[in-house]
Amino acid sequence: MSKTTMRIAAIVLAAGLGGALVGCTDTTDPGLTDPPIIDEQPGDQPTDEPTDEPITGISMEDAIDIAMNEYGGTFMSVDADSHNGEATWSVMLTGTTDGDIEVDVSQATGQIVAVDGE
Repeated sequence: MSKTTMRIAAIVLAAGLGGALVGCTDTTDPGLTDPPIIDEQPGDQPTDEPTDEPITGISMEDAIDIAMNEYGGTFMSVDADSHNGEATWSVMLTGTTDGDIEVDVSQATGQIVAVDGE
């Protein structure tokens, strides 16, 4: 065999083996897939700080209505707060029969969890 023929045979053999090895690769192996993409924003991490967003369906407006229906008076302000580790809306009312009060309404249940006079 001439050197040229041997070189051509070696190239064909190498190409054939390389193609055969690629065909033997198991692409269903989870280790060969891309890692999952997690779409987290910096603000997605849980914190102990109260937010202006309710945990469930109790909105700020709902909390104001709940407090005013129970105690009357005039609405002054509302803030996200917590009471004994539970997220609440802290509704400030003035002119109630109990004077100026702060009514804590659970963001999760809508129940009044605390009332403080000022």
